[in-house]
Amino acid sequence: MHQTVSENFMNNLLDTLVVSCILPDDSTSLNFLFSIPYFKTNGSFSSVLINSFPTNTGRNYSTLNKESYSNSLELGSKSQQVYTLDPFFITGFIDAVRPKGRGGSFMLSLIKDSKYKTGWAVKLTFAIVLHQKDSVLLESIRSTLGGIGTISNHVNGIQFRVRSKSDLEVLIKFLDKFTLISQKRIDYLLFKEAFEILSNKLHLTTEGLQKLFEIKTILNTGTSQFLAYKDVANKELNNLIDSVKPTVLQEIKSSHWLAGFTSGEGGFYIQIQGNKVSFKFYINQHERDKALLESFISYLGCCSSEVRVETFNSLSVFVVTKLIDIDEKIIPLFKNYPIHGIKFYDFQDFCEVVRLIKAKEHLTKKGLDKVKEIKNGMNRQRTLKEAAPINTTYDIVGSEGSSLSEEYMDTNFIQNSIIPHEKVGNDFCTSKVKILLNMNNPQVTKAFNTLVGTSEAIRLLNKDINLNSQKKDNNKFNQWLAGLIDGDGCFQLTKKGYASLEITMNIREEHALQIVKNVYGGSIKLRSGANALRYRLHHKSGLLKLINDVNGEIRNSNRLVQLNKICHKYELNLIYPEKLTFDNAWLSGFFDADGTVTINQTNTQLSISASQKTSELLQPLTELYGGNIYIDRGSSQSFKWYITKREDILKLIDYFKKYTPKSAKKNRLYLIPKFYELKDLKAHKALTGSFLEKSWLYFYNKWLKFEDLN
Repeated sequence: MHQTVSENFMNNLLDTLVVSCILPDDSTSLNFLFSIPYFKTNGSFSSVLINSFPTNTGRNYSTLNKESYSNSLELGSKSQQVYTLDPFFITGFIDAVRPKGRGGSFMLSLIKDSKYKTGWAVKLTFAIVLHQKDSVLLESIRSTLGGIGTISNHVNGIQFRVRSKSDLEVLIKFLDKFTLISQKRIDYLLFKEAFEILSNKLHLTTEGLQKLFEIKTILNTGTSQFLAYKDVANKELNNLIDSVKPTVLQEIKSSHWLAGFTSGEGGFYIQIQGNKVSFKFYINQHERDKALLESFISYLGCCSSEVRVETFNSLSVFVVTKLIDIDEKIIPLFKNYPIHGIKFYDFQDFCEVVRLIKAKEHLTKKGLDKVKEIKNGMNRQRTLKEAAPINTTYDIVGSEGSSLSEEYMDTNFIQNSIIPHEKVGNDFCTSKVKILLNMNNPQVTKAFNTLVGTSEAIRLLNKDINLNSQKKDNNKFNQWLAGLIDGDGCFQLTKKGYASLEITMNIREEHALQIVKNVYGGSIKLRSGANALRYRLHHKSGLLKLINDVNGEIRNSNRLVQLNKICHKYELNLIYPEKLTFDNAWLSGFFDADGTVTINQTNTQLSISASQKTSELLQPLTELYGGNIYIDRGSSQSFKWYITKREDILKLIDYFKKYTPKSAKKNRLYLIPKFYELKDLKAHKALTGSFLEKSWLYFYNKWLKFEDLN
């Protein structure tokens, strides 16, 4: 009989609805913090923390709290880079950041291991993964938590990880004191329940191990899936259903929490059209926390009709665009309760541009040029020179490598966030980006990016960016594009001498085609009578730019013949490709065009494959990535590259993490580790109504819809 999560967990979750996130006025409220080893041994550092708390947690943002603002950035004795954070900032940051890539996550691993009595090894891990540029922020989070856990390199940047029992005890005590208030609170309570099972050694019993399996099926799957278990849960869980819906909120009691939340998934964006400058402050979050985002409107006291929460593709976005709200609400808030990490510099730039606009300096050429200079150094286009020794001056540079004006960049904060040179490529769209318009696009006169789903998602490309610093990322994009064209593209030259490129893909792959269109121009149209889209490029300047980018990367012999004709027309030399290597993004584009990922319903076997009329393009794939080639049973005129071995597939997944596909197929690739995890648990054969069966059905429904698990 399947066991449900404990009654203790249910009571804790109910407590979530009434918990208060505000500190009492008396200093005894900080007793918990002094139980952390770091604060016991470092009195000066703990006093900094006390002074960093606001004396007034109300909503009056008009008066600058200078003491709170400066003390929260005071430096530690060991390094000028690490500083103390308000604990509410940390909980806000954890509430915001998402498990994939840049995110915080509560993880439970159950691994088969014969060394253990039950045959299973159990591991609990809390992790935050950030970009290298936010290494100082991550170190500061760890330091504020008393130095628990470790920080190490990660495939997506750097990772703060907490795994030992003693460190997890400190983390749990911290999160019980300074409570999460988003739907991630559910994940935390499940995680805590699992920790209690391990602490009491109940995982060594059959009943305890079963509970851990059930917790694992729910953990990090979101409230919607959590509610799906209503019919198989116990009475306490049934009574709890209405309480955990996303529409139920806890009131925000500390603005430091909102500063942390913004540092995790917020952003500042400036748009310039002619001499008109507009602003956008936004915070992204999964739609399950839409109600939480909506509460920001009243919390901030914004009365403008242009303050709103928009939802698309399972993403909700809180947006403020009115200058009066930004100037009177947003800016004073974050001057009182500062943002931390590299995003702080974006806020500084944002404030300076608001000042210039209020002074109407943008109406002069000099003023508008200054606004453009600031804008072109923000977000993904911001670069800092590599970290230098302590007490060394750090230069902040714009997109062209020239130093930005100290007039609007506060150099007092430079030493708190050091990152290597950031590179911006043409291929940074994600599945949650609606449209990215590249300023190099010859047919685009207004470069503007709509709302997007990444934490630093404003990625407009400046036509003057130093090409040398972009070479590596541009090569990846060019290789991807060549693979896409080799699979689904066609170069054409009519008898009248009109040259063009066409790429035809399934209708669900509009996003991939939009990426190409945003870089080179062209058009995307629905094919008549077909469930497909056709991208067409015939504009000369755009076509010549594309040819220059893919010349030397095209591998399909038919496509080379077609390209050679156009090169001859424009008096260009055709460049033949070098031998394909493992570290080449060509396969990523080719997979977007002709690849498939399937699960055989009969034997539940997963496979990755790609088909071609000849084996010419497929043979190198077997040598580099494994698998076999055979004649497709469905067509005697087609060859198929086919991979079924788990080790080969996981090796390929590592490749796709580095060279990310841009079609909807990538979502299936992201689901593969979950497939193997569930298959190992025999979830596909689980009893009807069990947690494992529910988890499998949830996974398989996402698989069929080409969706990820978020």
